[in-house]
Amino acid sequence: MHRASLVLCLALVARTAAAQDVPVLPPAPVITLAEALQRATAAQPAVIQAQGDVSAASSAKRAALGNWLPTLSMNGTGTRSFQAGEERVDLTTGQRVPGDVTTTNATSGLQARWDVFTGFSRGAQSKAAGASFDAAEASLIDAEAQVTLETTQEYLNALAAAQ
Repeated sequence: MHRASLVLCLALVARTAAAQDVPVLPPAPVITLAEALQRATAAQPAVIQAQGDVSAASSAKRAALGNWLPTLSMNGTGTRSFQAGEERVDLTTGQRVPGDVTTTNATSGLQARWDVFTGFSRGAQSKAAGASFDAAEASLIDAEAQVTLETTQEYLNALAAAQ
């Protein structure tokens, strides 16, 4: 009797342990193709790098445009000095002049500079920056197309496997 009880207890323990080992998985989330494409494009390193390249090329293009503009420089200084002295009489006017003298000076300057001829380097820099920008945009379009193709293929494969 003890042997039968022991076997029954072991069977119940084994059954309970086996039931606990199988995890219950939540249902897989349903994602549309548009959502999958959006997520893949936002997370793909090649696309993110291509977006950064476009941003850098755009900045270089603006910098090349800035080479055509004049350079402006402005400066200013100010001083104030105090000299102690005794009160005196001005010999020309006969009026009393205070002995303490405060002097204030201010100067400012503005300089504009523009290179008239740079050996055609500004035009070449502008063209090179424009070409780099166009190449960066083409790389971004290519990276996005690759991600779209791969994601669409994987999405369709997952749909086919689910059926």
